[in-house]
Amino acid sequence: MSIIELAPNTIMCSATRASPAALEWLETNTPSRPYHIFETVCNLINAEEDVLSLTLAPAEMNPLSFEMLCGDLSLDLTKHIQVNSEVLKDGAQLCVGNLIIDLEPHDPWNPSPDWGRVTVRMQETQSVVDEITAILLSDHSPDSLAIFLSPSGFESKTQPSSWQRAAIIPIQMLLDGIERLDSSALHGAASDLAGLGLGLTPSGDDFIIGVMHALWMILSEEQARSLCRELLTATTPRTNALSANYLKAAAHGEASEAWHTIVSAIAQNDKIALNSSVEILKKLGHTSGQDALSGFLLGSRHIQRSSFCL
Repeated sequence: MSIIELAPNTIMCSATRASPAALEWLETNTPSRPYHIFETVCNLINAEEDVLSLTLAPAEMNPLSFEMLCGDLSLDLTKHIQVNSEVLKDGAQLCVGNLIIDLEPHDPWNPSPDWGRVTVRMQETQSVVDEITAILLSDHSPDSLAIFLSPSGFESKTQPSSWQRAAIIPIQMLLDGIERLDSSALHGAASDLAGLGLGLTPSGDDFIIGVMHALWMILSEEQARSLCRELLTATTPRTNALSANYLKAAAHGEASEAWHTIVSAIAQNDKIALNSSVEILKKLGHTSGQDALSGFLLGSRHIQRSSFCL
């Protein structure tokens, strides 16, 4: 008999798509609780600080996502889940607040873009970087790390905030470490950058995730995995649980759905799809998408100068 009983105000939901990390999370039996609650997303965290992101369909998938479809398409999760709501799993059902989610069947979602489709030669990379930079700089937040992408870069006369100023040296050290293939420099720079900035996932972490995506896009799998491992070990002890989960996914070559579109658009030289996916990322979080794009763009420029690409 199910331990989950229907209440008068119960809302039934069904699974649509799920990432491997989400399915692995659901297989654990450790206690869990609501971590962040928004209108269309509820992050759950367990005792191991692994995060599951419950998202209302249609969702922009990410490596932590479990997408669900509820009968009320205008559903607001903040009205049905509270920070003290109980989280119960019984067989193929998950209960959070007054939502009961049928976990099966669902479509699997692969969080790893087909990085192999993009064999970016050195002379082609600059063109792609310039194109994405132009889209980002056409409308970016002064609170983001995109301010360092302007022609004057780190010498910009625009007065950055105190945390942006604190990020300058770690970013420069990180980019220099990529060029020199200096693991010690990478570790130290990433450690200083982790946890800096604004938002649910700090800007410094988002920047590092963007650098990881650049490594996966330009280098071989072996090279990317090695450098990302160094970045991961430096960052996860210095940031929050949600950000640590995203950093872990990026280190393994996983990315949100918009990044999948970017990979595909670059491979097919599809400028319309590229523009659309960059615009989606620009709107992600407070400045999360813009910070990740900044890390990707600056990282790409400096990766090409490294001996990996000579």
